[in-house]
This record gives sequence, C-alpha cells and structure tokens, in this order.
Amino acid sequence: MGTGHPLRINAVLRAFRHTRLAEVVQVPVTVVYAPDPQEKARGLRRKSLDKAISEQSSRETAAAGLSEVENHRARLEELRALRGARVGQ
Repeated sequence: MGTGHPLRINAVLRAFRHTRLAEVVQVPVTVVYAPDPQEKARGLRRKSLDKAISEQSSRETAAAGLSEVENHRARLEELRALRGARVGQ
C-alpha cells in the first residue's frame, strides 16, 4: 500500500463522490440496505422522542404566548438541539 495510501484513496473516493453528486457519472445504485431489528427499534424510538419533544415545545411556546418571530426562533433552537443529539449518536 505504501506511504500516503490513505490520502490517495481518500482523494480518489472524494473525486468519485463529487462526480456522482454533480451527475457527471451515472452509477446505478446496487446496494440494498435493509436495517436490522435493532436499527428499526432505534429509528422508532428516535421518531417518537422527536415527536414528543416537538409537541412539548409547541405546548410551551403556545402557553408562553410568544410572537411569530419568537416561535420561529424557538423552533430553530429545537431543530438545532435535535441535530446535535443525532450527530452525537
């Protein structure tokens, strides 16, 4: 493999990914991903928790009688928190 192999292969894969994203190269998707039961359960838990958090946040903002701008800010913070939680997983 040699010195610098990870850097070279990373450059090749990056170039390939960029050509696919730019639709320069048409590659059929042949990988079929089937989640296992644990992944399905994690996904369901994540969805239900996201829904509960969303409902709780909407109840809190409605109870507080916030303006439309404040509602948008609260929603944005909620989404950032969810993204942070997902990235951390």
